[in-house]
Order: sequence, then structure tokens, then C-alpha cells
Amino acid sequence: MGCILTSGVIRPASRIFAVFALLSLAWTCLGERNAVAQVDAALPSDQQEQVGFGVHIASIKDLDFFRGTFKVAFWIWWVYENESFAPHEQIELINAADYKLETIVKRTLDNGSQHLGAKFVANMWQTWDLKHFPFDRQNLHIVIDSVGRRSHQLQLHPDLENSTIGRDVNLDGWRVLGVNLISENYEYNSGLGVSLAKPVVRPRIVVEVPLERDNAALFFSAFVGYLIAFLITSVHYFVDVLPLQPRINILIGSIFAAIGNKYVIDTNYPQGPSFSLADRIEMSTFALIAIAFLVTVVSAKLIGAGRQPLADRLNILVVATTVPLYLAFIGHAIFAALVSR
Repeated sequence: MGCILTSGVIRPASRIFAVFALLSLAWTCLGERNAVAQVDAALPSDQQEQVGFGVHIASIKDLDFFRGTFKVAFWIWWVYENESFAPHEQIELINAADYKLETIVKRTLDNGSQHLGAKFVANMWQTWDLKHFPFDRQNLHIVIDSVGRRSHQLQLHPDLENSTIGRDVNLDGWRVLGVNLISENYEYNSGLGVSLAKPVVRPRIVVEVPLERDNAALFFSAFVGYLIAFLITSVHYFVDVLPLQPRINILIGSIFAAIGNKYVIDTNYPQGPSFSLADRIEMSTFALIAIAFLVTVVSAKLIGAGRQPLADRLNILVVATTVPLYLAFIGHAIFAALVSR
């Protein structure tokens, strides 16, 4: 229905009537415009469809820390009353790089409710937190929006009791801690191309799958180069300062061990925005080596000036100070990472 305004010659005697007619017609047009804007207004609460929602995680694999992705296969099921409702056609996996709907199973339950299950295979975007690597804990997320209906039309109720992790889910080096569903109404800051009186608010389910590393030996394999560099640097204080070449060769070996370890870490795990446990171990190890070089040079100068006893005391003081401080610093960093799990 539209509004049509015509123009023509209006006689003086009819001007008052024409003004009232134009005002009435304008009010009608404004009323129609408001009616269009209110199409998405909230329905009465008794018209909001209540839908049960559950998830079964069938597999998780290929955690990619550089690309920020993981692969997952999972079932979603809905329990609802409206037979015409097709929930699998009205959802969006918000953080999916790509996904495929593989299987659909629909049945009518004994109480007359509709049950629809759908299996998805997806490659999901994921933000990793490697601050406490290798004692880190990750939360995998699958964010699912209902795009066919708004929050005033549809409410999703998580089926926490029946949402599970499959027995065949086996992720090397990780322990899967369970699955959790969080129901929320997500408000978009856009009308998505439609002028609305209220913002677009859609029902959303966030599926969380917490993972915890289950490989205590990973710490030693990841940081063995730094450990060797620490041991070599500590032992070098017990080697005679002069001639300098033996001490310098030992410290060069420490540098190569530390650089090799840094290369291994950087190749396998990306740098994060925060100062991580790996950064603390790396920085403290290189600082330990730098102090050792400085002490060696100063000791050589002292011996050259005929102050051998002072050079010996300097070496003993430095090794007795730096080694406990290094171990205490690394121990505190590891403890903090363990406590954060």
C-alpha cells in the first residue's frame, strides 16, 4: 500500500478543506512508515518459541597455532514444537573459516515434539593463549547464531546434561576437560540493511571445550637448549680466566645452545602479545650469558693488573649470586604458569 499525493488548482473556498485533507494523508503515510519499522517489534512472551539445544563433539584435530585454527566435527540437535521450523537452515557458525553440513536426522518424539540433529564438519578460527606454554590451557570456541529469528521470537535453552565429548576424541598431548554451552542474546551494532526501531538481537550459543596440556616432559624438550646454556655458563666460572680462549669458547657454546632453543620455540609456537613463560626463560638465559662475558673481561683486566685474588673473589661472588637468582626467577615463573591453569 502506498500514498499518492496529487497536485492541482485549489479554489479559495476549499483551501481549509484541502489543508485538512493533506494533513490527514500525511499522517496516514507516516503511520504506514511506522508500521513497517515496527514489524520486528517484540512479540508477546507467550509467542516466543522455546527450543532445546545440545551439542556432541565427535572429533577435534589439527590445532594450528600459527594460522589460528582447529578442525572439529560435531552434532547439534534442536527440540521444538513448530513442525515448520528448520533450525539447521537458519544458523551461522560465526567463527568458522569454512564448514559443511554432512547429515540431517529428523524425528518426532513420544511427546509430540520435533527433534532434529545435524552433523557439521568445520575449520574454526581460534585465538590461542600461549602465555603459559607449555603449561597452558586453551578454550576452544564454536559460536552459533540463529540468523532466521530474533531473540524476541526464539529462545535457545542449552541441554547441558546431554551435551558430551565423544569417546573417540583423542588429542595427542592434551586432555579434553568437557563441554559447556553458554546461551546469550547477541546485539548487532547494525540493522543489516533494514531500518529498525530497535537493534538486531539474535539468539546465540557459545560452545566451549576446555583443553589442558597433558605432557609434563614437554617442558624439558621445549627448553633443553636453555638448560644446557645455563649449565655451561655456570661451569665456566670454574675455568681459569687466562688464557681467555677456553672461557670464550665455552660461552660461545652457551650462546649457540640458547639461540638454537629460541629457533625451535619460534618455529613451533608463535609470539603472543604478552610476556610469556618462554620469553622469561629466554631473556633470563641470555642475561646470564651476557653477565658471564662481562665478568670474564673484567677478571682478565684485574689479573693483568696483578689483582688475581680480587678476580677470583669476583667470579665466586657472581656465580653464587646469579645461579640462585636465575633458578628462583625461573621457578617463580613456572609456578605462576601452573597456578594459572
